[in-house]
Amino acid sequence: MLTRLAGWLSAHARAVLITAVLGAVIAGAFGASVASTLSPYGADDPSTQSVKARDRFQHAAGRQLDAGVVALVHSGDVASAAARTAVGDVAHTLAGAPDVARVVT
Repeated sequence: MLTRLAGWLSAHARAVLITAVLGAVIAGAFGASVASTLSPYGADDPSTQSVKARDRFQHAAGRQLDAGVVALVHSGDVASAAARTAVGDVAHTLAGAPDVARVVT
């Protein structure tokens, strides 16, 4: 059965290709509005428990649940005063940013 189907598809390759392209265009026309319909929620379903818990935490804490910025400071020996100064400078700069809630070194 599959041999006959493959033979028919091979014999009518141009018609099959045109039908496939036409079907893709029609599907694209009907599906174009789907992205705008889903955009308010993104990938998170607001009715799930995990999203509700995350939203409650963020509202209570006044910050995002996950880290927004991680800064890696290359300063040589981590126990040296120069390294502590370099890390402190970066932490001070980050703490001054308006969207940073907390800095941990």
